[in-house]
Amino acid sequence: MWADYDPECKTDSLVVYTRKSDQRSNRPDLKPIPVLVIPFIDVLVRFRDCPTGLFIFDGIVGFKNEYNEAFLLDGGETFWGGVSKGEDRDELLVQPLRSAPLRLCVKKKGGAK
Repeated sequence: MWADYDPECKTDSLVVYTRKSDQRSNRPDLKPIPVLVIPFIDVLVRFRDCPTGLFIFDGIVGFKNEYNEAFLLDGGETFWGGVSKGEDRDELLVQPLRSAPLRLCVKKKGGAK
């Protein structure tokens, strides 16, 4: 994800884009900033039903690929969730994470311009 600081927002803002090229095409005058935005989804699903991408299990962020393999984001170890069989892992409840372009307006220290 990429962002830029948008001085045109009255409360100051950080505009977040999915791709760096989106930021560059919208605001070539502003320098892109790399960011990680993880909005949570309040839904638990079985691991087998979790879509490809990021998920949370017991406070740990993992990544599931299209081959039903999963890895811990911190360190890259294979994710098993405390079980040893694939069938048991498939039944674990995980929380999928999604990201999307967002517009975040934040108040700067000292107030808005």
